[in-house]
Amino acid sequence: MIADLAESAKAVAVFVLFLLPPGYVLGWTFNLLRFRDRSATERVLLSTVLSISASPLLAVLVGRFISLTASLVVFGALGILAALIHFAHALKTRFSQSSGVRNTTWIALGIMALWMAVVLIELVDLQLGHRLYLSVVSYDQSVRTAFVQAVLRTGVPPLNPFYFTGHAPVMRYFYYWYVLCALPSKLAGLTPRASLIASSAWSGFGLAATVALYLKHFLQERRHLRRKSLIGIGLLLVTGLDIIPTAMLFLRPRSVVHGDMEWWNTSQQVTSWLNSLLWVPHHVASLIACLTGFLVLWTVSDHATLRSRATAATVGAIAFASAAGLSVYVTFTFAVFLIAWASVLLWEKRTPDFWMYAAAAAITILLSLPYLGDLRGPSPSGQGFAIFAVRDFYPVQAWLIRHGVGHPLILSAAKLPTLVLVYIVEFGFFLIAGVVRFRRMIITRRPLARQERAAWVMLGTALCVTSFLRSGVISNNDLGMRSALVVQFVLLLCAVPLVNDFFTRHSWTTFGFKRRTGLKYLTAAALGLGIIGTVYQLSMLRLYAVLTDTGKIRRTESFMPASPGGGERTYGLRDGYEQLERLIPADAVVQHNPTTEAFAAVLLYSQHQAAATGPDCGTEFGGDLSRCSQVVAPLANAFGVQEANANVNIDQMCDRLSINVLVASERDQAWQDNRSWVWNRQPIVANNYLRAIPCGSFQQSFVKAAMR
Repeated sequence: MIADLAESAKAVAVFVLFLLPPGYVLGWTFNLLRFRDRSATERVLLSTVLSISASPLLAVLVGRFISLTASLVVFGALGILAALIHFAHALKTRFSQSSGVRNTTWIALGIMALWMAVVLIELVDLQLGHRLYLSVVSYDQSVRTAFVQAVLRTGVPPLNPFYFTGHAPVMRYFYYWYVLCALPSKLAGLTPRASLIASSAWSGFGLAATVALYLKHFLQERRHLRRKSLIGIGLLLVTGLDIIPTAMLFLRPRSVVHGDMEWWNTSQQVTSWLNSLLWVPHHVASLIACLTGFLVLWTVSDHATLRSRATAATVGAIAFASAAGLSVYVTFTFAVFLIAWASVLLWEKRTPDFWMYAAAAAITILLSLPYLGDLRGPSPSGQGFAIFAVRDFYPVQAWLIRHGVGHPLILSAAKLPTLVLVYIVEFGFFLIAGVVRFRRMIITRRPLARQERAAWVMLGTALCVTSFLRSGVISNNDLGMRSALVVQFVLLLCAVPLVNDFFTRHSWTTFGFKRRTGLKYLTAAALGLGIIGTVYQLSMLRLYAVLTDTGKIRRTESFMPASPGGGERTYGLRDGYEQLERLIPADAVVQHNPTTEAFAAVLLYSQHQAAATGPDCGTEFGGDLSRCSQVVAPLANAFGVQEANANVNIDQMCDRLSINVLVASERDQAWQDNRSWVWNRQPIVANNYLRAIPCGSFQQSFVKAAMR
């Protein structure tokens, strides 16, 4: 565990080369948001968000058309250039700028250090003696680790690591974040998992910087900006009222405790900020890139020259193109907002601004053409990217059906009031902040400032996407979940002045709470429950595996190693795969049982291509679903009971499926039969939980190599 912590911390440090200098050079060269005149602290904030917006696209394009090594050279050159620019600027201003560090800056640095510690503790394996316990986040992290490894193994665009029939197809997925994560691994020899963990830390740094920059440059906050920025960053700790339904599930006669608090709402969740940063840093990075691109366009003055507008359109397009490769769901939502906002500009006869946004859209498409080509091909579901569907809450629909309400019109009509109730729980304190802000707007009856109009358009369009569209490509409603990030960001901005007013004046009279003490206490309670929910969520993500393994709570998540004995089993799997990694070539195809449920540990620790991962062969990330059964069926027989695998010729099967090594675990049925191939063939690696067996023509070449 100590080694994992040290390696992940090193990865955080190595990421500095990729997520600071590119933005610094970009900001200085084009003087974006008057970059050269800003304080050192603000230049760091701008460098971070500009790098997150530009580095993914830069890494992908250079890696695609030249190589990953060339990408390292380019980023190294940018690092040197940024250092020279900074050094020259420091020499020029050494007598005109104060070298002191403000208290708020020290607080911000402390928050960064605390966040880094939270990420590392939450995501590395927890070791207790010879027992290893996975974080619940390993459910997603295992898949994304394989993606980073695929980039290192196959280049750009990466090939699907979960599907192989003699060759692997190009990944049909938003893969830009994994290309960026592969660079620190390639540069410093870090494991893909360490780089992925570090990326969560940097995604958090970028989100915090975006909050501060939007308060200043979008909302035009000037008084007590640093304090408000810290409040905004602190509000990232607050989630909705999810702790209430979580407690209700626990208090049921047959108590239910989920590994992630968000799972009370299955596939329709609105995820807390910290949860999103740990699970899906690429979606948060896409949000940062979209917001940064918009901010660059937003800050262009009315009297800007054509050259300034062209520069802003180009930089904005770079950010939007990066965002698309980081998350198509977030970018789609933001694109809907940009179309709506461009329509507002046209209505207001701000023609130069309209054409600047149009130019940014055209350049974005141009920069994304290679990536869009990778996404071509039918989806496994056979449906389009997004389909119209009112966001529903399955338990309510099921309850109505159980009580005899089965008419489709009634069930559909029930979705809207249910949606309101679910949003109250999911957004909690932030929904109250949004309502208060809206109420203030109605009461004052003054014309809305430009930034207020843009904020309401952003909130409204994102809320419509979240509520009335759903993913058509996969069963989970990822579009509904990730589009909510835009809603959450706007509501967070609404909440900052509310909290600031309370802590400075100890009242909320500015927002109309003078005679509404009950509502004031309700808001304070929602804020407190939001913080408690986040603390509980972080605790359970880390300790769920320990609690289930020791029998303290009932296991409900099948992707984790089975309990009891899950800790020893995970330790054995990791030890076995790490030994195997040292003995076989990097391009070997290593196959586990594709029908196993406990896949997280396998994907985390195996750094090789697989012929089939899961019953659907991972075809949602590329490949032909119709050919999947031709791969899975013989493998299921081989790993199954003796009657099924007795007639399987292991070597012929491995050669036909291009498999080099079969890995059996003690949970496989074939393991239980001492007459099966698991015990009748010489393993490369073996322990109480894993046996790795070379097969096919690879067995002969491996034996010959071992005899030399």
